[in-house]
Amino acid sequence: MGTRLRARGSLRWRMSARDLANRLRYGGHAPQSAELAWIHTADCELALGTAIPRSWTGRVLDGDWDVDVQPLGAVAKIRFCEDHWTAGTPWSETGAIEHMHRLIEARGRAVDGCQDRSDIVARYRRLDRIFQQVEGDRRLMAHCERAPGAFREVDGIYMHFDRRGRPIFGLGGCHRLAIARIVGLEEIPVQVGVVHRQAIDRWEATARRGSRSIGRREWA
Repeated sequence: MGTRLRARGSLRWRMSARDLANRLRYGGHAPQSAELAWIHTADCELALGTAIPRSWTGRVLDGDWDVDVQPLGAVAKIRFCEDHWTAGTPWSETGAIEHMHRLIEARGRAVDGCQDRSDIVARYRRLDRIFQQVEGDRRLMAHCERAPGAFREVDGIYMHFDRRGRPIFGLGGCHRLAIARIVGLEEIPVQVGVVHRQAIDRWEATARRGSRSIGRREWA
């Protein structure tokens, strides 16, 4: 436990140092590490082809990292969710359980808290309950709401912003994003990932920063 707390404290220190450097270089438009932002669900249509680590959250990156993209529907976990919650296909027939089992075997460790098939089945049962809750509430809680004491929006839906300022899904939080899309939520809370250098002055046109909901589209 002590080692884990020290590692967490070290990570927060590095993020704070990154935030200060960003602020000095880019001013008020600079993203913060693990920052909470709200986007219109419909604005997110693409996902990265290759994941960028969550530890890079808050970085400003130049280059062509935002060119390697794919449609959201091409992401396996999102496709499984659509098959289940939209088409009514049982989880056991979507390929989701086998996909997770292969990940566990490939990594040689637990994935998303699952160590074996029974854990995986239980996880998807919990996801069904979460889907029903979100559908009833008509909102998706930010991670900081669900986990009081969490550092900002760490482990939230991971969202990058490309050179045009468009949100690009970073492959973290697939089930929550899929639920929001299928239920038809207008807005979702996200953890800011990396922002393209060319969009530093305009990424806020598609992301409302802070703990308050973005509300309507009058700012878009």
